[in-house]
Amino acid sequence: TPRSKALYEWRQAQKFGDKEAEAAALAKLRELGVKNESLRASIRTAHPLGSIAIKNRRRFINTLSPEERDALRQAVDWYEETYLD
Repeated sequence: TPRSKALYEWRQAQKFGDKEAEAAALAKLRELGVKNESLRASIRTAHPLGSIAIKNRRRFINTLSPEERDALRQAVDWYEETYLD
């Protein structure tokens, strides 16, 4: 859909730090009537553990090897730098 395409473009622009593309995608999202809550939800689901229910995350993390935990930590750090700073 046009909405999902614009959300994808907005997230990609954020991911790559392209401020011009981010602004263009955000303008398109506004034009399509996307509200702030939808943007926040998009950011939440981009979290490396976003597809795992919060109540199940600790149990999932406990199954990871040390190397996998390190990779997860790096992914979370990147997510926080990209989407939350």
